[in-house]
Amino acid sequence: MSSVYLVRRGTAAFLVDSGSPPDRDDLYAALAARGVYARDLGAVILTHGHADHAGCARWLQLSGAPIVLGAGDVALAAAGHDDPLHATSLSRRRLQPLFEFHYDPFAADVVVDTRSDLAPIGFPDAQVIAMPGHTAGSLVVRVGAHEALVGDMMMGGWFGGAAFAHDAGEHYYQADRAANYRNIARLLATA
Repeated sequence: MSSVYLVRRGTAAFLVDSGSPPDRDDLYAALAARGVYARDLGAVILTHGHADHAGCARWLQLSGAPIVLGAGDVALAAAGHDDPLHATSLSRRRLQPLFEFHYDPFAADVVVDTRSDLAPIGFPDAQVIAMPGHTAGSLVVRVGAHEALVGDMMMGGWFGGAAFAHDAGEHYYQADRAANYRNIARLLATA
């Protein structure tokens, strides 16, 4: 239901997002195939606290990876489930039961309320920026001047591009739609 990104530079590595609880074995296999294990990660940066992005966070944390989460999503992580989703259309409201599920609760090792540089883990040109909108604690990971990993700030196609690909657009659910639009504009202005 979501993507997990491995960012590497030499021996330094971090993940962006952790996937859904059922993704655990596939995530382990994909990392192992690249010679990376949770204990090797400088961080697992969760773009937000929804189950499809934070679902394997506790397992990764218990395996040695520090977890980074936006301040506004600390309560989601502690509860181990999403807040009620705010659909952006009637048809999307009907899909809500597919996206509401539980995960193992956790407490983040690092909580970001504005921004955090990733230089201490080997990425001097990368930072984590709080951009609430999709959730109250949404984060964006900037790598260099022109690349950003945005989680569900935008969506790459229906069901995330897994089916019926189309141009990037608005995610099905937004906690604060206006804030999300402002953050997209802010990102584009700095690209």
